[in-house]
Formats: sequence, structure tokens, C-alpha cells
Amino acid sequence: MITLPQISLTKLTADATRHEERERLRLACEESGFFYLEHGIPKEQITEAIQASRRFFALPQSTKERFGHAAQDVYPTTARGYSPLHGEVLHPEAGPEAVSNIQRFHQRRQELGIYWSEDQR
Repeated sequence: MITLPQISLTKLTADATRHEERERLRLACEESGFFYLEHGIPKEQITEAIQASRRFFALPQSTKERFGHAAQDVYPTTARGYSPLHGEVLHPEAGPEAVSNIQRFHQRRQELGIYWSEDQR
């Protein structure tokens, strides 16, 4: 199994550790292409956001659609709001092969033992 380096946003922004952490980030990108990002967001806040997301997606379709892109008053409207399954594409000209490429990427990542979180094991 591959051990991924941990990169700290705090260290990337602190004068005393910025240079060393940038070098660690560069090496992580060159050697494995992956790293864990220590963002400093409390685990409880992340858990709360995931639970809220699950509650939202459990709502009836008609309720979720009230929060769709057309209901947004920000620009661009596609930057916010609910989008149904298969309601977006990677690129207007992207075909089924784009999805296949993403699936192959994730399959290869798992074959190499690279996981985003313990939940994916």
C-alpha cells in the first residue's frame, strides 16, 4: 500500500514553514500525484455537512428541483444549486468515453491502494 504525504494549509501559509511545505507539496505531486490535505476544518463540521447533504438528497425530487440552477440569483447560475443525476456533462462535446476514462482512473487508483479516506477501503 502507498502512504500518501500530508500537506498542511497552515504550513503552506505560515512564513516560517512555507518554503519547506511547498517543497513537500512539489515532491508529492511529482512522485505520486496524490496527497492528503490538512485543511483544518473540524471533523464535526465535516460530519455535519455530510449529514445535511444526505438529508437534502433524501428529499422528494420536486423539493430538490426548487433549489435548481434556474432558481439561483448568482452568476453563473450553474455554479450553485441542485442538479439531478446525469443533469450535467463534463464538457458539451464529451461523450461516454469521458465517463469511462474517469472510471478507469478510479479503478487504477484502487488497484494501487490509494484511497481518499478510510471509508473507501
